Amino acid sequence: GSSLSLYFASQTNVAVGASGAIFGVTGALFVAIFQHRKRLPKSFSKQMITSLSFFITYSLVQSLTKDGIDTAAHIGGLVAGSALAFILPERLNMEAFQKLRLQRGAAGLVLALLATFGLVHFAPAAKVDIEQTINGSAPVATGMKQFADLMAALEQEEKDVAAGKISIKESDERSRSVFAPKMADVLKLLSSGYLPPSDPRLPILKATIRMGELMEESLAMQSVFQLGSDIPVPVDPVRAAEIKQEMLAVMAAMNKAKSH
Repeated sequence: GSSLSLYFASQTNVAVGASGAIFGVTGALFVAIFQHRKRLPKSFSKQMITSLSFFITYSLVQSLTKDGIDTAAHIGGLVAGSALAFILPERLNMEAFQKLRLQRGAAGLVLALLATFGLVHFAPAAKVDIEQTINGSAPVATGMKQFADLMAALEQEEKDVAAGKISIKESDERSRSVFAPKMADVLKLLSSGYLPPSDPRLPILKATIRMGELMEESLAMQSVFQLGSDIPVPVDPVRAAEIKQEMLAVMAAMNKAKSH
């Protein structure tokens, strides 16, 4: 039952529970009584077949019409139980049972293994990688915190320059030697994370990564000091202006994503 659930429902979830086993026992009981209905009391076999038929039909209709019920798991259990009941010998005739139990048991085991491994092997790829989702969210959370901390450090650097605690030239050198490598590390961590397409944090993550890429390029860009000036200017002013313009657009996108 779980194997059939994996084949048909692996894109979203997999059912593993008692309901498939109950359907398996029900299918086995139905097949056993139907096969030997002539050897059993007529009233008993008729009543059991009718009751089991109603139970199977009602349960399958309910699972088809209601959300949250894995019909594939129920049908898989029903088919598996019915098939094994058809293959395995009953104890109604002990002489025949002793002769057939080993070979029929082996046949039932082989059939079950082939069906299980076949369904698992050919099951479609899942739409949501649960393991990746669980493991991928931790780097995202850590990376977002490190990004915020780095932005705070850059802001503090500007305050220190304004207060005269550090020179403009030293701060300019630190942008390439300290802050650009740190931003590269943060980007590497963020890029290693994973959020599913339905996660509302995904647009913010993408915007943050793009902002980090722009900032890393800006921080790593060489500067020059024009004659008579102690203010560094980008070696490529055109590209620096493009980066600034795109950063404003990305910031607007981030604010929009956070407001939703």
